[in-house]
Amino acid sequence: MFLVSILGTMVMLVVAFIYVTADSAVRSYSDSLLNMSSRAVLGEFDLDLKKDYGIFAFYGHKGQIEDKIEKYVRYSAADNKYVRIGTISAYPGEYSLLDCNVFEKEITDHMKFAAAKGIIEKLKGKDDPSHETIVKKEDRVLRNRSVADSLPSRVYGFGQTDFTDRLDMIAENIGSITDIIKNGMDTALTNEYILAYFKNLLDDRPEHETFFRNEVEYVIEGSLSDETNRKQVSHIIVTARTTANAISILKDEKMRGEVTALAQLLSPGPGGLILEAAIIAAWSYAEAKNDMALLEHGKKVPVLKDHMAWAVDLESAWKGTVSGYIDTGNSKGQDYEDYLRFILSFTERKVKLARIMDLIQINMKGNHNRDFLIREYNCGFRLEAEINGNRFSYDHVY
Repeated sequence: MFLVSILGTMVMLVVAFIYVTADSAVRSYSDSLLNMSSRAVLGEFDLDLKKDYGIFAFYGHKGQIEDKIEKYVRYSAADNKYVRIGTISAYPGEYSLLDCNVFEKEITDHMKFAAAKGIIEKLKGKDDPSHETIVKKEDRVLRNRSVADSLPSRVYGFGQTDFTDRLDMIAENIGSITDIIKNGMDTALTNEYILAYFKNLLDDRPEHETFFRNEVEYVIEGSLSDETNRKQVSHIIVTARTTANAISILKDEKMRGEVTALAQLLSPGPGGLILEAAIIAAWSYAEAKNDMALLEHGKKVPVLKDHMAWAVDLESAWKGTVSGYIDTGNSKGQDYEDYLRFILSFTERKVKLARIMDLIQINMKGNHNRDFLIREYNCGFRLEAEINGNRFSYDHVY
């Protein structure tokens, strides 16, 4: 009896051990099935989106993702009678590409990779010779209302950027362009992404077919007209340059003396003091218009100048006789792209991200898939599933 009792106990322990081992094996097997199936879904990313914009994202809503995972799991476990598949639920919402946080992480991660590989300049096409003159472009206007209304920026409720508010910010910080560019890693990476993947007035890159020609200007301004975006960005630069030039005049003793002499000549006495402000404004504006022409022709313009780098003489500025543009041969300072980078730093983060999405959506529609919508793409999903009574929960992301 004693031996029978011991033998019975041992048999029960062996059976229990078999059940525990089997359950553990099934759980491990189920875990592998779910992970493999989820990775298969992530593996179906849009190749054109990755090739054109460096973004990993796959198409699909909740029901489609769930159906795919269940199909993959059932196919893989078809010969295993011990696997009982319960509910499978997928939640892609918090990983939607339309979410600004998700989108920003995707493009900044890509730019970190590009920086590590040293390919940012290649992305910008810096191997090509720079334009010496403005490329004449026709005005392109997005008139299709269904396309325009489906743009991410419209979904978020963003229209054109208010010129006055941003101009006030730029005017207040015009002397600190270098510091602004360096501030904020994510902001800097986003700005570099924009300059790397999108065209601007001087960077046409004909090998990349796009709807808008002035794409960076679109991110800044948000108009559905190419020409409006170009003009508004030009206006921003001229206005900001006018402020910077006025500061330069006030800081330069020689130039300040010229202003005082002209004011006293035109209105001797106390009246000349009042006239000085008008003379400075006129001279600064004339120089700013010349600065913009230089930038448009691929030249550089320093933020703050001395009289040696100044192009327009006071008499021509006051009389309004400046024609064409004057090239002093200056090779120091910032080029058009630098000024775009500076203005991008004063474009609201979510507005900027939404307009990047706009451009991607418009170009993907035109080049690859007419039904492409950013909001239908995801960079991951949360999975909750039940197999053999065991609950599984994962977050699968690129």
